[in-house]
Amino acid sequence: MNISAKKLDPDTGAKKGVGYEVAKMLLKDWPNCHIILGGRELANEEETARKLQAERDAKGTVSAIQLDGTNINSVDAAVEKVAADHGRLDILVNIPATVSQTSLPPKPEYRKMINENLADTLTVTETFLDLLRKSTERRLVFVPSSVGSVSQISGYCLMRYSAHKFEEDFSRDALNMLIKTYWNRLRDERFKVLGADPGTLGTRCVGTDQAMLYCGAAIAAAGGELIAKVVKGEMDDAIGSVVTDPRDMSSWY
Repeated sequence: MNISAKKLDPDTGAKKGVGYEVAKMLLKDWPNCHIILGGRELANEEETARKLQAERDAKGTVSAIQLDGTNINSVDAAVEKVAADHGRLDILVNIPATVSQTSLPPKPEYRKMINENLADTLTVTETFLDLLRKSTERRLVFVPSSVGSVSQISGYCLMRYSAHKFEEDFSRDALNMLIKTYWNRLRDERFKVLGADPGTLGTRCVGTDQAMLYCGAAIAAAGGELIAKVVKGEMDDAIGSVVTDPRDMSSWY
């Protein structure tokens, strides 16, 4: 294995839509890359890795590891595995995948969403930092959402904003703050920290993919294209901030 290749770890399972599209585009565009998929269910991630490797235009390679952000032992083991196999990590991509599925969910769901969108992302990032420090690339990419924008939410009347789904909104807002915090903390170490907001997508993640597409949401590949550009360094003039897709749901405003 060429350890000079880019190493990517999508935090959540790439099989669910946008993560898969990001990985597919990177495999096509970066012949020497190696992508590491991380997810709670290793068998699912391995299946996804095989599917990605079989894509017609895949030029890089892909593997899978077990990575459960809710379990610190799992995260520690994932770091040890990557360190043993590759020696370093060049790029870490965090894609929180928990969204509100019901109006006013049970109280335990509040904690679950906050943990998975924020605490798990923080745990994974912190634990992988030393491995990233062994790289000259040192790129951290987070995938937030405009539903967490404090500046925008008061002026929007969109389907994606709902007083009955506030737990998603404020957990995503905290993720936006996390991006700024890491940039301020790590820029002197030459880390590249960016957010990539793919906009509103019609994916299985929200459970209403066809309805969302009908209302004007973009397909997963469009969101994957934006994130892939950030991962590849094509949007580095925006380091320290969140890159958004100007095409996102303009008809919903």
